[in-house]
Amino acid sequence: MGQICPRANERIKTSKGIWLKSVEDKYEEEMIPVKIACTKKQIKIISDYTAKHYEQKAIISYPVSKKVNIIEYDNNFNRIKKGTN
Repeated sequence: MGQICPRANERIKTSKGIWLKSVEDKYEEEMIPVKIACTKKQIKIISDYTAKHYEQKAIISYPVSKKVNIIEYDNNFNRIKKGTN
């Protein structure tokens, strides 16, 4: 069973990761792909926490887009106005 992405309310399944330290050293472990929208500073904080919590030697992150839009709606699907959105 995968983790729940709270904003998208979708199940994200775990996958097998294979890490090569050298030709002789191959590691296989479970990975949890995560989708988030945050700043560079926030991803560094999240990565530090994740590495320590899961005892990881590496955390991979990459930008999907330079600009991410999140538009929120109320229960009647009317756009919730925040700032200049």
